[in-house]
Amino acid sequence: MTATTQLRRHLVIIEDEDDTRELLVSAVSHLGYDVTSYRHPLEFLPSLAQTTAAAPHAILSDINMPHMNGIEMLTKLRAAGNNTPVIFLTGYGSIETVIGAVRLGACDFLMKPCEMNEIDMVVTRALEIGFRQLQASNIIASLKANHPDAVPALEKLDQLQRNQILMKAMNTLRRVS
Repeated sequence: MTATTQLRRHLVIIEDEDDTRELLVSAVSHLGYDVTSYRHPLEFLPSLAQTTAAAPHAILSDINMPHMNGIEMLTKLRAAGNNTPVIFLTGYGSIETVIGAVRLGACDFLMKPCEMNEIDMVVTRALEIGFRQLQASNIIASLKANHPDAVPALEKLDQLQRNQILMKAMNTLRRVS
């Protein structure tokens, strides 16, 4: 694996409308990111347990989908301890939905239809957050394994990271309200 492939960001797109999903995959792929797409969360969630090598750095998901909506998916991710940044894409957003999703830790929102430059900006930011979170988690895990005496300090560092995620979510809520 070369240094270039190690640095590629991976985005998962979950969208039940075929045309919209294909358009998003094409648009994001042209930005140079690796993209995997699913029709609904029930297709995506089992893939998380299969391998960590393909774990996404961010998720772009519709909210209103059959079988399981995006909010339910986010609830399951957070309950499992998964802090992957999630961007919601919706054409039917209400302020209550936005507030609920932000409280669960949604990273950002895009309203359908949205402009390519907006998708680019939001996806790039979420992928960078997810990539840095993964790097930090790997460093912390390595330090815990190699320096057990540092565990209390590392747990405080982990709590600070969670607080930063909460602050970003609150900033998103202020921006969309």
